[in-house]
Amino acid sequence: MKNRLNICVDTLVLEVTRRCNCCCDHCLRGEQQNMDMPKEVIDKVLDTFDAISNVVFTGGEPSLNLDAIHYFFEQAELRGKIPFSFFIATNGLENQYELACLLLKYYPLMEEPECCEVCISQDRFHPFGTKDPALRVSPLAGLSFYQKDSKAHSDNESDDWLINEGNADRHDLGCRKSRGAMPLNISSEGDGEVRFEQLYVSANGNIQENCDLSYEHIDGLALTTLDGLCDYVQEQLY
Repeated sequence: MKNRLNICVDTLVLEVTRRCNCCCDHCLRGEQQNMDMPKEVIDKVLDTFDAISNVVFTGGEPSLNLDAIHYFFEQAELRGKIPFSFFIATNGLENQYELACLLLKYYPLMEEPECCEVCISQDRFHPFGTKDPALRVSPLAGLSFYQKDSKAHSDNESDDWLINEGNADRHDLGCRKSRGAMPLNISSEGDGEVRFEQLYVSANGNIQENCDLSYEHIDGLALTTLDGLCDYVQEQLY
């Protein structure tokens, strides 16, 4: 069914899972949850948005739900809604070959391939690169769009990049406060077209602007849902 509005988004963040294979002391998510983004939510995403500039796959650990990432790209291609670029950060521990193959399959379809990026979290909290040197070899490193420094923090670096949500808050590690529930930045382009700068879609279909929230808080601070987004826009703009 055609939307009442033509809705575009510059950065769409999809929480494809709340599961994780780590339990890092600094994690702003806090306690992991046994929740994956179902196909029905992905279908709603693609029914709701007419154009997506950049899609970000996050979690949890996004490599634990490659089926959702594959389904998103597959359906986006079928509907003529392939995003211009993608971004994904992983902890580098599981399904890395499969992730590399999946991204390599859809990378040639991106309109802005130079903006695509995949990276591995490397810091004193994540296992990759901090224990067994063998872990430092990843099939992702062979991809032209692999960015080794995007999520890298040295042991000597200050912790001012940590956000005091979730585990970081419990371990008194966070140096920055979360912005909390932020209003959605919407602009009207005329002729019924509206554009969002950034939207975060939780695994259950809830919507926020802010990605930096623990699972303890994120659902309670949701601004709307995929089902209610058009009404939300109408209320805010019209």
